[in-house]
Amino acid sequence: MAGYFLQVTPRLQAVLHGVVLTRRFYVDFVRVNGAACQVP
Repeated sequence: MAGYFLQVTPRLQAVLHGVVLTRRFYVDFVRVNGAACQVP
């Protein structure tokens, strides 16, 4: 069980890291688009 957990952990960390990066990129993307839309 511990060995299985150790095998899964790096993959899980990679997935979580990808989610964090995607979320950060999405937030920045929305912020930039919102600012562009507000410019007259």
